[in-house]
Amino acid sequence: MSLGSANPPYPGKFTYLEEASRLLEKERVPEFQYLPSSNEDLLSRGPCILRSALLNEGNLGSLNSGKSISIGGIRNTNDLTRALEIVNAQPQLKDCILQREIAWETHLTLWVNRDFFIGESRERGGKVGTFFSNPLTRSFDGPQAEPLRFMLDRLKPILEGHQHWILELGVQEGGLYLFQIQPVAAELFTRIFSSDVTLNLILSQKRFAKRIGLLGMIRTEWQAHRFRRSFQKGRLNGDSPSPAVFLNWEFLFHYFRLFCMISKARADAKLFSLFLSNLSHQNDHLSAVARKHLEIANALRKTESAPPIEAGFEMNTPQFIGKGRITGTLGEAILWQNEPELTSIYADPPPKVILCSSASLLSHPTLACAERGIGLVIGLSSQAPFLQKKGVQLIVDFNHREITLT
Repeated sequence: MSLGSANPPYPGKFTYLEEASRLLEKERVPEFQYLPSSNEDLLSRGPCILRSALLNEGNLGSLNSGKSISIGGIRNTNDLTRALEIVNAQPQLKDCILQREIAWETHLTLWVNRDFFIGESRERGGKVGTFFSNPLTRSFDGPQAEPLRFMLDRLKPILEGHQHWILELGVQEGGLYLFQIQPVAAELFTRIFSSDVTLNLILSQKRFAKRIGLLGMIRTEWQAHRFRRSFQKGRLNGDSPSPAVFLNWEFLFHYFRLFCMISKARADAKLFSLFLSNLSHQNDHLSAVARKHLEIANALRKTESAPPIEAGFEMNTPQFIGKGRITGTLGEAILWQNEPELTSIYADPPPKVILCSSASLLSHPTLACAERGIGLVIGLSSQAPFLQKKGVQLIVDFNHREITLT
């Protein structure tokens, strides 16, 4: 199959990247050229990466995360010729670009929705972190926090075109570089970030280890009041509830903080359980308004199959991403993998469920599983009794977050 022209038809995987390069400061999007084109000049300035795009890849309804091939370390025309032979063998190839390669020290993946984003950072050594930002709070305060907010502000003309976006970025020697930007469907977000995953992410930021001044608490109280009024008037976007879910939990924890202050007790799981218990029978002002946020939580999660979340302050329990109750044979319909493998995800037919010990919530495999309707359970131990023998029949219950032998 021949490569795309130097002026490819739109839209495509690299469409918005080209638009972003015109909005951002020079080199914030590493220089790239569509192939075929003259590439000697780009190759002369350092290592490059060959990136490809398939038909329908990167469209709003078809993310196909991680499916197309990219080949880095290209230093001369011989390297490029060999890489093109591999890339050209892909069925349904649409476009190729040759791009200056960034040897990133930290890789960032962001899911952006207007003034809200959630992100994951991955260092070369493998350390993974999660952060988020919404109108109420920010958990991202590293050296790249301000450059990232500045970049998102410059990208607003693009981001206002759709509701949900995925961005991939890299940090090299203090510089922030944009690798990919594309719109995604809202349903994909809600499949991954269920209410319990959202709660665990918020709890993981150790919110109660941080002091908040009186002015900050008054500001939060006013925002919570406006949030409740917006919900009562139906102004919260029902098609995209996840940012509202984050905010709602933040407000609920605001009232839990007040409960801790009144009780003169340290925040922990036991006290949080007592706080939830009091909401059901106390008629004081704090309980009344906090109950409203529980009602909002139930309304926002009405499309989820998960049961009400139990109180807890730890992230060491497995995360279930999927729905329903699935029965299958281990090693066939249900696979165990240390990390989800794209070859399995894009197999025909795909597995029904993948069980794994680790995976990033915004990694290519997790996004691909959500898009293809493959159930995913993250954070299992390889020593779990039901994983010790292939061929056994398992029931993976996403409703009750449990795995059992038939």
